[in-house]
Amino acid sequence: MYTVRPVTAEELLGAAERLGGLLAALEEEAVGRGIRTLVLDTETDSPAERLYAAAGWTRVGTVPDFATDPAGVPHPTSIYFKALPAAGVTSGS
Repeated sequence: MYTVRPVTAEELLGAAERLGGLLAALEEEAVGRGIRTLVLDTETDSPAERLYAAAGWTRVGTVPDFATDPAGVPHPTSIYFKALPAAGVTSGS
């Protein structure tokens, strides 16, 4: 499991376009490796939630006080998943 976390919301907003491309590349690589489901978490109510929702990820719940901000203050975390097609299957098939 890999964890990627932007340090601040401003960094995420400034990189949203690149992150959208990174998410698409990650999903494509996962499909090529036969991975069928991806799971991630992000701080609840963060700008990242809008990014993941726009990219087709599904929010499935929250974990209270799971994420901490740079000052060490705990915040709830939202859990997301995305089901991927089997390798060689396109959404139009």
